Amino acid sequence: MTSISTESLCFADTVRAIEARAISASPSGALMRAAAQALADRTARHAIRRLPGAPIIALVGPGNNGGDALLAAMILRERGFPASAWQLAPQMSAPVDAAAVLEKARSQGFQIDAVLAQSDGAHAQSHAAFQEAIARQAIFIDGLFGIGLSRPLEGLARVWVEALNQGRATVIAADVPSGLAVDTGALIGGERGLAPRCIETVTFIADKPGLHTGAGLDHVGSVYVADLGLGRPEGDGALLTQVVDLLGGLSRRASAHKGSHGSVRLIGGAPGMRGALTLAALGAQRAGAGKVFVAPVDGGVASVDAYPELMSARPDDAFDGLAAWVVGCGMGRSETATEVLDRAWASNCALVVDADGLNALAAKGSRPPARDRPTVLTPHPLEAARLLGISAHAVQDDRIAAAREIAARWSAFTIVKGAGSVCAAPDGRWSIVPTGSPALATAGSGDVLAGVIAAFIAQGLSAWDALRSAAWVHGRAAQHWSSATQHDGMIGLAASELPDWIRWTVNAELNDDRTAPSFRRARSSLGRCRPGDQPGRSPHDPILPPG
Repeated sequence: MTSISTESLCFADTVRAIEARAISASPSGALMRAAAQALADRTARHAIRRLPGAPIIALVGPGNNGGDALLAAMILRERGFPASAWQLAPQMSAPVDAAAVLEKARSQGFQIDAVLAQSDGAHAQSHAAFQEAIARQAIFIDGLFGIGLSRPLEGLARVWVEALNQGRATVIAADVPSGLAVDTGALIGGERGLAPRCIETVTFIADKPGLHTGAGLDHVGSVYVADLGLGRPEGDGALLTQVVDLLGGLSRRASAHKGSHGSVRLIGGAPGMRGALTLAALGAQRAGAGKVFVAPVDGGVASVDAYPELMSARPDDAFDGLAAWVVGCGMGRSETATEVLDRAWASNCALVVDADGLNALAAKGSRPPARDRPTVLTPHPLEAARLLGISAHAVQDDRIAAAREIAARWSAFTIVKGAGSVCAAPDGRWSIVPTGSPALATAGSGDVLAGVIAAFIAQGLSAWDALRSAAWVHGRAAQHWSSATQHDGMIGLAASELPDWIRWTVNAELNDDRTAPSFRRARSSLGRCRPGDQPGRSPHDPILPPG
């Protein structure tokens, strides 16, 4: 049985409810002190390791996040760090705890530079001050706004954040980067949206979905969850898939044979798009499927001579009797393609629908009947938009809602691909996959993922586990490629390279299990798999491509 280690995710309303209960049951200011302590601890780590001696400036907004940041700066000052605060505006109506912190800071003579957002010349003066602080390599604590913000940043707050981003300043966010929608990962205000690009977000009480998907990934940096002594909540039916333990379904006994690990048949590859079909087939084979058959949708011969391990099939072959089918990779939008999708949908095998298969599904105009066997849909945002009849921009505004709606509407396990891919099940469960790399932004990488999902189903994983595990491995493989010495970046990954990196990633995870008897001896030469490492090598040795 596959085991997946996860972290619960909570929407803002859930966090607010937990916070309200904790405040009512705790001494005044206790929760803010806990938050400030965590924020100060994490900021101190960066100050010591990255920028020793650099000034620390808390950006204090009008709410409790401002109080957290200000109190954190006061704690850092007590520890000997050169910490001060810039206050966005006088806090005439600040929450009780934040107002108490401000009064304490003033009574102790803590340096707070208050800037009136509407005063003449405030913007220009503040901009110049920011430029000077950035030039001095200051570390900024973003306490401007928290999870309650509902409009895009404006006025002086916008000037400050623009300066931080333009100057590539070191920023640590209190709870959430100001201007980021914590429930969705979108920038508040859409095209007018703005948020600081942080090196770390110290989020309070519980982890939050918007920190792990969409535009959020360009702004949060690393995420540190400070539960403030309240323990980890159960979450809102959402999980952040952290570490995948594939041994339950994918480890092999000494007596294994090709029939033990399922057969995958793939159909697609219209003329001019045969490569998409081959990429998906290689994804399936390298991920462990026992047999892989390739069927071009037009009945032609697949270009598999270079890969003798792949077997040819015909599009009119029977669908039944196989572990899993993949339909759609390079299939085109012909009438034949629609007929193939209809036959596949009516079959009694597990089905992965990708690319043009999704377009054919969206074009039908009505939902086909529910299937008895598992169905997996793998849209990117534009394909998701077609399935839902909305714009791709609307999908990106709430990727989680889009994935959950597709899963419910089509009774299918669904992944909305992209930065922070979102997986959803028909019963309402959903998960964000935190692995991945911009290196995957290349044609064909999605085809490879479709093949890997089918291979994992063929080897006995449930569709839900196969989807999340495949997405995790797919993203992790790209991270390994990006970390390799000879690549050292995000540009230039060819989709044809990805299957071999997936094979290496799967085996590295399998061999890392301490309880698997058949792999205990292998562990002596295989260390923990980390980006930049390779089995049997020192992290300082050059990494060679798999194969």
